[in-house]
Amino acid sequence: MDTASKKPKGDVGYKDGLFVFWVRSRRPFTPLHTVDLEAYGCNGACDCERFQFAMEPHLRRGAKPDKSLRCWHITQARLFFAAWMIQKLSREIRERATKPKLHSHD
Repeated sequence: MDTASKKPKGDVGYKDGLFVFWVRSRRPFTPLHTVDLEAYGCNGACDCERFQFAMEPHLRRGAKPDKSLRCWHITQARLFFAAWMIQKLSREIRERATKPKLHSHD
């Protein structure tokens, strides 16, 4: 996976690292939000106000990861990452299944 920053074209894209994404807001003319899917035990964190004020305080106090503690942007980044992983794993499994098997003779 190319984890370099990409120019925004769609609604979600890779930003700075394997688990860091930008997500376009649903509201027009608002900045892109940064989502880190590894934060808070893989619950995810976002720089949007809803996450920062309504969800992050619970996670900082030790709440376990839960979908109720994920804003829309985190959910979109998770879906984007899951779709990429499914495609990648499917390709790798198919490639391995079609490779000739080497037999060792002891």
